[in-house]
Amino acid sequence: MAIRGLDWHNIVFYERHSMIAAFDLKILMIGGLLLIAWVVIRLLLRPRRALKQYESPLRTSGGTPAHMLDAPADVGRWEVQMHETARNLMGDLNTKIVIVEQLVRDANAAAERLEKAIERADGHG
Repeated sequence: MAIRGLDWHNIVFYERHSMIAAFDLKILMIGGLLLIAWVVIRLLLRPRRALKQYESPLRTSGGTPAHMLDAPADVGRWEVQMHETARNLMGDLNTKIVIVEQLVRDANAAAERLEKAIERADGHG
């Protein structure tokens, strides 16, 4: 018996197909959740290699730790020169900042004088 172009065979096939599709979606969802759980567990349990710091043999000998203790002398001199250069540059910048601030104050004072002169000229003329 056919109802508007559908027969029982098509209805049974559709019901079976939708049950299989629902089953496949459940399997895919469970698989996805298992995959996410596996990735999270691996991230939590892996060793923290990035957190380990370099240990030089000189620092582990029991002496007091010093900055760049095992670095070559050239590197130490270069570092000192860089600190001196940075200090000099900061001094130059601070001096220039003070000069610019003074120039801004002078410009503001000159602008106020000009505004007062304009007001006096408008009042007399």
